[in-house]
Amino acid sequence: MLAKYLVPSEEINEFTSRIRLDTYEMFRDLAINGTSICSLKRCPSNVEMSLFQVQKDSAVEGKSIIETGLESGYDVNVLVIFRNSQKNEILPNPDENTIFYADDTAVLLGSPENISKLANLFQKDR
Repeated sequence: MLAKYLVPSEEINEFTSRIRLDTYEMFRDLAINGTSICSLKRCPSNVEMSLFQVQKDSAVEGKSIIETGLESGYDVNVLVIFRNSQKNEILPNPDENTIFYADDTAVLLGSPENISKLANLFQKDR
């Protein structure tokens, strides 16, 4: 249900983890991928729209879209960036020079295979 309202998968997983601490059973599968919002009337199987939250110290933090290689290397389009600052900015159709900052939420469009390949880029480097 939270995915329907475009809540990033990291927040959903964190929330369910807190619930599980109270010995509740598992409510949903843990997914590494971003949250699919494919609840549209027509949903082709070869394209996926997913949300990823930029974590501090991740591979994309502080880099521009072009520097990350999302569009050229992974064949994925960045549709929107929700900037989680005090201004709550929405950057629709960001250009290639737009920088990712920690706590930004990026909406990406691409094949399920390509989306799953890049999921770790948004997670904290270990």
